[in-house]
Parts: sequence; C-alpha cells; structure tokens
Amino acid sequence: MSGLHFVVIYIVIVLFSLVLMAYLGKALLEKRVSAHIRLLARHLAEFPGRAGEEKFLPLTARGEIGALIASFNRMAEEIGRQKEALRESQARYRMIADFSADFVYWRSADGSVLLYVSPRCEQFTGHPVEAFYANPRLLDEIVQEDDRDRWSLQVSMTGATEPGEAREIRIVTREGGTRWVDHVCRPVFDETGAFKGVRGSFADIDDRKKVENEQRHSGARFLQRCPRGVSRLQHGF
Repeated sequence: MSGLHFVVIYIVIVLFSLVLMAYLGKALLEKRVSAHIRLLARHLAEFPGRAGEEKFLPLTARGEIGALIASFNRMAEEIGRQKEALRESQARYRMIADFSADFVYWRSADGSVLLYVSPRCEQFTGHPVEAFYANPRLLDEIVQEDDRDRWSLQVSMTGATEPGEAREIRIVTREGGTRWVDHVCRPVFDETGAFKGVRGSFADIDDRKKVENEQRHSGARFLQRCPRGVSRLQHGF
C-alpha cells in the first residue's frame, strides 16, 4: 500500500472522527436543552401551587436557555410582589369593611363569585356570611321583586369607570320582612385596567323611610279630615 493510500485513509478517519464528535456534541446539547425545557414545562404546570423560593426555577444555563430561565425567575419575583401587595390591600379593605356599619360586598366581574361579604350582612338580611358565599346569587334574590330592574341596572357596571349613583331599594329579609336600604356601588380595576368586579354597600335607611311614610300618611289623613279648611286656605279665605 502506497503512502498516498495511508494519507487518504488517515484523512477519512480524521473526518469521520470530526463528524462523529460533532454529532455526539449536538446530541448531547439537544439532550441537555430538551431536559431544561421539560423541567421548565413541569415547573410552569406546578407554579400555582408553589410558594416562596419554590416558585423560582433552580437551573443555570448559558445562551438562550439561560436567558429564558432568568426571565422566568424575574417574572416569578414580580408576580410574588404583586400578590403580596394584593393581599395587603385586601387585608386593609377587609379590616375597614368588617367594622363598617354598612353591609359591604365585593362581587367578581361575571357575578358568579362573592369575593368578600362583611359580617353586617346578617344584621341586614338575616342570612349569615356563609350563605352568601355558598350562593352568590343570594345578593340578587334578597332584592324585592319590584326593585330588581333598578338593582340590575345599577350593578351591571361592565365598562363603567365611575361609581354609580346611590339608589334606595328594598330587600327582603330571611324572616320575610322588608327593609329599606341605600345602595351604592363602583367598578373595581386592577393595575392593568382590567375589570375585576363590583364593590358595593348597603346603608340602613329603614327608620328614615318609616318616618317619611308616616309623615306622608299623616298629611294625607289631615287633608281628608279638613277639606273645607284647606280649600279656604288655598283660596285666601
């Protein structure tokens, strides 16, 4: 075998080795990248149930995968800050609302969930807090039938940006009685401007309405009993 043949065989072996090393390197890199992607996908699926440091992705890598991991961990940190701020805001709101003399509530954007109901609800309606959480539609059901159109119009605040005007409505208590309340509500938005539901409150005006009704009835009875005197007053004697 000539020296030229040896050179050709040597070159073929070197080229084959280079190709094999490139292939193995690529396969190893793809395997490593694939493993990182699988871990990231699994971490995302379990993310809602994680807390504290468990929310961060405990991986290190270079290149695009490393940048993706770093971006994910920054996102997890920002979500954690926002959730903590929301918890503090809700705690402050609950503390104020719990001690309010009014019946306060916060209903979700689609109306299917009551996010908060103040303990005063039982004093106003006879229904405990648990009843409202178990049946969010109870908030609509307690409104007297004659007032439900006005109630529905007032609490339908999708697209609204300002508080609605206060409205006097009647609610039916658990015992079947009727109570006058002054209802006011306003839309709730998050930091991005997304609509998050309606916060509202009922103020007890039942005693005031009873006095007004009694005065009105007394005036009507007086007019019925003194028609001549009223006529003379109206015509200047």
